[in-house]
Amino acid sequence: MREDFWNDNQEAQTILKNISTLQEPVDKFHQFWQEANYLNDMLDMAENENEPELLADTVRELETLLKEFREFEMEILFSGPHDAQDAIVAMHAGAGGTEAQDWV
Repeated sequence: MREDFWNDNQEAQTILKNISTLQEPVDKFHQFWQEANYLNDMLDMAENENEPELLADTVRELETLLKEFREFEMEILFSGPHDAQDAIVAMHAGAGGTEAQDWV
């Protein structure tokens, strides 16, 4: 940090807010990473000790984690400054033919 960082309180607050905003997805990804590593260890243990019930539970947890990660991925993909804005989509009828069948 610069020595004069706290001299402009408003700018300092803006920077700290930006850091916090950027840190949240990093922390969430780190949590996913830790959970995936833990579940990987549980899978290894279930297979090595021939525990079908533990294996089934771990697979269910992995499926849940994957679903949550995919939702997180969509949040990250659509977190740009303009992603919350409206969009206009226009479709115009063509002359027909094989291209027109794509929308049937």
